[in-house]
This record gives sequence, C-alpha cells and structure tokens, in this order.
Amino acid sequence: MMCSVPDTHVLLGGHEGAIKWLSRFLALLPAPPQTPLPLLTAPVLIAFLHGAGHMLANKHPDEFKIHLDTIMNDTIKRLDDGPIGKPSATRLRKFVEGGFSSFKSTLPSRALP
Repeated sequence: MMCSVPDTHVLLGGHEGAIKWLSRFLALLPAPPQTPLPLLTAPVLIAFLHGAGHMLANKHPDEFKIHLDTIMNDTIKRLDDGPIGKPSATRLRKFVEGGFSSFKSTLPSRALP
C-alpha cells in the first residue's frame, strides 16, 4: 500500500497517499495543549512509520521532516504516560529517536531493498 517502487503502484494513493495520510492523521489530533492524546495515537504512528517512514524520508523528505519534527517535538510530549499508554509511548519514543537520518538510511525489518 505504501510501496515506492514501481512508481505506477497506486493502491490507496501509493507514496503520495502515504504522505497525505500522515498529514491528515496529525491534523486530526487535538490541538495543543490538550493532553493526553487518544490512546491509539502512538500505536498507529508506530505501525505507519515502521511501514512507510523510510520510503517517505526518501520520496518526500521536506514534508516528512516537518511531520517527524511535529511528532518528536509535540505529539510525543502529549501522549498518555499512564499505565495503559506508557508502553506504546515509550515504543514510539525509541522508534523515532534516530530522527530523520535514521528513517532515510534504515530499511524496516523484512523490507525488500
């Protein structure tokens, strides 16, 4: 669904659809300073970024940097840190800690080069 090769792969919008989805997802989150964000925020971002982060960092670097900065500097700080939300929040923090350069250079596990 988020395939970057071949460029003709357009299921659900292909790589263009993936950056649009991330934009929409982040825009739908409650505005700051509302906290905590819905519990599904971290698990959804982990799953999406695991599957599409590398491709987005390479196909849409400028837009992806902006979204990743939002995730790292705002979204993560507003995740539920209680007993239910903390495991997912911790996983997301660890997943994005390498920043943009990590997404750009590291293929997700089991991805086809």
